[in-house]
This record gives sequence, structure tokens and C-alpha cells, in this order.
Amino acid sequence: MAVAIGLGVFALALLSYAGVDALGWVATTSIWTDPGAALAPASKAYAALGGAGALLLTYLALLLALSLGALALGEDVRRFALAFTAVFSIAYACWFLGGWGVSPPSLRPSRPSLVSPGRSLAATLTFMGAGFLTVFLVRHVF
Repeated sequence: MAVAIGLGVFALALLSYAGVDALGWVATTSIWTDPGAALAPASKAYAALGGAGALLLTYLALLLALSLGALALGEDVRRFALAFTAVFSIAYACWFLGGWGVSPPSLRPSRPSLVSPGRSLAATLTFMGAGFLTVFLVRHVF
């Protein structure tokens, strides 16, 4: 099922070679210093959506595609949708916090091309915490 969904997304991406922007509305992420600039649609043609709109459409498209996959596999779709929503929300919240491009002077690298150890450790711990929280939620709440 995962291969079929992945091939479907790949096929949509291939349409760009024919001049069709089928995935331009998908949210893209970047390092940010202004929270309003953290998210944006992948294509400038969909700029009117804004970051929040692109994120909402991305969530809904993934929820629909993956829920259909869960249904095809005989899973409880409501339970899957709740767990997926929790994982999606936690992942984007962690990315948002970890993507903040401003760090205290003690954690800034002397050369911009280097990642400071403190910043890497903070990001690693953030993602580990999110992973543990996600596993807990999926196993015990959903």
C-alpha cells in the first residue's frame, strides 16, 4: 500500500514535466526568523494560500490518502485518523520550534556553514522527545 501511495505522489510530481503543477499547493518548510515566513506553498503560483492554507491542504491530502490506505488494509480509519493527526501535529510543532533561525550567541557557529553542537543537540533532544511522545500517544491514547 505504501508503494502504491508513493507511486501516486511520484506520478503527480512527474506532471510538472508536462507543465502541470499538481503539487504546488503542498507546504514547504524553511528556517525562519519571522514565524509568518516559516511555511509557504511549494509553488509561487499558489502563494495566495499562504503557509497556513498550504499546511492545511497538505494535512488533508495526506489524511485522505493514508486513510484510504488504512481502510484498504482493514484498519479502523477513525483510530488511524486520530493517531495520524497527533503524529502530524507533533512533527510540525517540533519542526517549527527546531526551525527557528535565531539562536543565542553561545550557540551560533563561528562560520555559517557549520552547525553548532549545542544547536544539534537541542534539535536531537527535541525530536527524540517528540518521538517518545508520539509512541506514547499512539499506544496508550489512540
